[in-house]
Parts: sequence; C-alpha cells; structure tokens
Amino acid sequence: MDWTSILKLSKGKDWEIFFLKRDLPDEWRKQVNDLGWNQEEVEWGITNFNAHYEKVASIQFHNNTMGGQHLFRLTNSVDESWYEEFDGEHDDWTMQVHKKGGVRSSMVGDIFFDKDNNEHWMIAAVGFKKVRIDYSEGQ
Repeated sequence: MDWTSILKLSKGKDWEIFFLKRDLPDEWRKQVNDLGWNQEEVEWGITNFNAHYEKVASIQFHNNTMGGQHLFRLTNSVDESWYEEFDGEHDDWTMQVHKKGGVRSSMVGDIFFDKDNNEHWMIAAVGFKKVRIDYSEGQ
C-alpha cells in the first residue's frame, strides 16, 4: 500500500477525529508508531479500534474552500491551543470538541474518519494511509 499525500486525503465534509488513548501500553504505542513509518496495510476490528482510540472532535466543512487537507493544521496547537481556538462555528467550518482540556496535537497514529465516504485515515510519517475497520467483528 502506498502512502497517500496530504492532498489526496478524501474530500468529505463531515469528519471525526480520533486520538490514541493516553493510557495505552508502550508496546501498542510502538506498534502504531511503526505502522506510521511503513507502507504496511492497516486493518483492525472495531473492538480493537474502540479499545485504543477516543473521539476528541468532530468537524464539518461548509464549502469547498476547506476540507480534509486542513485537518492536521486544525488539530495542532501552533500559535494557540487548537481545541480552545477552533471549537465552535467559523466561516468555513464548525468544530465540536468532545474532550475538553489537555488535548494534545494530532500525531502519527491518530485517525481522521471521513463520515461521508466511510474512510479512516491514519496520520503517517509522511501524509496519510487508509485504515480498514471491520465493523462486523464479534457479531
């Protein structure tokens, strides 16, 4: 599987942002970090995904001016705390932060979920790569 550049991220308007949970064992963090540095395909069952990730924000883009390619910037603290500065209604997007206070910036291993196209994108060392989530697991 080839890495996908930031400009090729899917073009949905409705996104959910999932960060790796803070209390994960070091071996899981290392495994996810290693996945971000190689081209290995990623597939998890929904139980595994829910055990290791938490939804921190939702973003809806209102027009074609902004989209998925802006997610990394909108979930990183540069000159401000992103979750305080960007939470709420804006001209081109609306963000709802689900986890208040102490939210870190997005990093390798975190997931952007394009609800419109049902696609999960992991932040890789370079760009993004698709992640398949098996929702039928355990049924």
